[in-house]
Amino acid sequence: MAKEINTVERDGFRLSYHSEGASLPAIIIGSSVYYPRIFSSDLCKKIQLVYLDHHGFGKEMKPFNNSSFELDVLIDDIEATRKKLELEKIAVIGHSGHAFMAFEKSGHTPQLEEPKLFDNELLP
Repeated sequence: MAKEINTVERDGFRLSYHSEGASLPAIIIGSSVYYPRIFSSDLCKKIQLVYLDHHGFGKEMKPFNNSSFELDVLIDDIEATRKKLELEKIAVIGHSGHAFMAFEKSGHTPQLEEPKLFDNELLP
């Protein structure tokens, strides 16, 4: 069965996302194409995984500049998706460089997040 791919329009970018599973939603920031291949499908039995592109993986719909990829903009991609999906509490997961985004997001809205997972990164 094919996965339903959805999009969020953000600042001239079309960001793809799709979700699997139920229960606590966990937004995995990075690539909606790559990360489903490396995260265990068994996780979907316990939590809802939302695989989300950020600006770096999205389709640009208008000209952009370097400020389009600043950390705050990428953090806002997570928040816009959370709001579109009408999710109250979320977990944020980031692997490698995306762990910095998950870590930063957790500091922006701590009342919204449940557990955070920062995989394979040295964080302060």
